[in-house]
Amino acid sequence: MSELISFGDDLRILVVDDSEINLLIASGVISTFFGMKCDVALSGAEAVALVEKNSYNLIFMDHMMPGTDGVKTTAIIRGMSEALAHIPIIALTADDSDEIKKLLLESGMNDFLSKPIVVEKVGAILKKWLSADSFAQNAEVQASDIPSSSDINDIESIEGLDTKAGLSCVAFNKEVYIDSLKLLAKKIPDIVTICDKCLSENNPADFATHAHGIKGSLSAVGAIPLSLLAKELETAGKAGDIDFCKANYPNFTASLNDLQEKLAAVFARQSDSQSNSVGTQTVFDDCLKELAFAVDNYDYELITSILARLAELNFNDEINSRVALMKQAAQNFDYEGIKQIISEKR
Repeated sequence: MSELISFGDDLRILVVDDSEINLLIASGVISTFFGMKCDVALSGAEAVALVEKNSYNLIFMDHMMPGTDGVKTTAIIRGMSEALAHIPIIALTADDSDEIKKLLLESGMNDFLSKPIVVEKVGAILKKWLSADSFAQNAEVQASDIPSSSDINDIESIEGLDTKAGLSCVAFNKEVYIDSLKLLAKKIPDIVTICDKCLSENNPADFATHAHGIKGSLSAVGAIPLSLLAKELETAGKAGDIDFCKANYPNFTASLNDLQEKLAAVFARQSDSQSNSVGTQTVFDDCLKELAFAVDNYDYELITSILARLAELNFNDEINSRVALMKQAAQNFDYEGIKQIISEKR
């Protein structure tokens, strides 16, 4: 792999995207490879709320989101203060046409990063827009240097899933890749439900927005054929061609559901084969203290690390249930939900 720039751990980045999978990948890349704190927001409204509360060095902003899109969110942030009028805001977009690039730059964004997110491209953006004083030492990062305990042999056999392409987006960090696949498998039923609703209401514009989101998520994990089908549906939706969408959507969802079933089966087998060590109440209480600190600081990387540690241990049924609920809340970036579960018994 190419040389990557390491940054000081006092830097803080915000990533805004309506796709939880893209947020998982982006936050994993930024915290793992560049040593920075990374907060995430699923919408423009969440982004504005976080910017009001925290100080950031740079913001990655998804262009196309339901509700308040990236252009509108950027305008709101720019008007909040003099400092925010000049903070680097980098557009995240799957459309790198000259027309879109011109639109984004004219809207107040400073630069753009094409999806799917690739670690070397993120590094180039950070080096370009952050002060040279914030650079730490250069580091040659190899795939073998990245901690990983997940086996992807079963996943590699799934037809239509290019694991090399997916792993390349996260610099071959298998843990981040596996987590993104698990999240995709979990979210597919919700995605299908939302798209079904758009078509039943003859709403091609909203259908295109959701097709755009799943297109990027599929591309990021290496499901290239499905991502290309999603792109065709997105294009048709943008053009208002509801007949094309309704005619081709069933084949797309059939393939999407097939992928979900195969991923679920692989993860179920891997879960059954794991032998967890016994966890104690003291260990759980200590982890809750760490977790409370991580949640208060919106430190998603630390949150997932602590929960992964807890998941490897076998507690009693009540604690195991709480750990599962906290993991589900973390996947949804529901910090308040995690706080509530922590406070049940401290």
